[in-house]
Amino acid sequence: MKNNKETQILKAAEQVFFKKGFFPARMEDIAEAAGVAKGTLYLYFKDKTSIYMHLMSYRLEQAVKVLESMQHVKISATEKLDKVFKSWADYYSQNKGMTSFVSLENINLTTELMKEMDTQIKPRMIKMIDMVTEIFRQGMRDKEFRKINPRVAAIYFTSAVRSFFVAHFYQFNLKDSEKVIKSLLLNGIKLNNKESK
Repeated sequence: MKNNKETQILKAAEQVFFKKGFFPARMEDIAEAAGVAKGTLYLYFKDKTSIYMHLMSYRLEQAVKVLESMQHVKISATEKLDKVFKSWADYYSQNKGMTSFVSLENINLTTELMKEMDTQIKPRMIKMIDMVTEIFRQGMRDKEFRKINPRVAAIYFTSAVRSFFVAHFYQFNLKDSEKVIKSLLLNGIKLNNKESK
């Protein structure tokens, strides 16, 4: 986030999106929450979708920082994935309005904003996938994980975390959802020898 006024607007917009969802939120709502005139919003952002894009970019930066903090920590790959999952899941559980907020597919993006997505959002998502891929590679090197395509596993992992707040949408208990999703991710659905006895 850039200067104080822009930060103020983005923080207010995030809360409005959390509370109302993307579609019902209006620029007037964001202006009121930020304590600025509606015209001031347009000095920084051309529309609501542009605000959304800036917020997505910022949140992805935060997700990448969590992964960066894991890079040189001397713990197992499983522990790293657990910490990353917990950090991201904690954020989602504290911000339950994320369900509609993070659904990029729900927004009709213009050609111009698609370009903005390619320059702002996609590189951060790729970086995030790259870093999770490295954790899976570590797990395979250390014989924690079986040999699989680490990049596919990384994409699956990030999707599994996303399913955590989708569970909220269907009103499942978030703590129970976290346990089930982590179990499915790390253990699959097949019974192992110990469980089948």
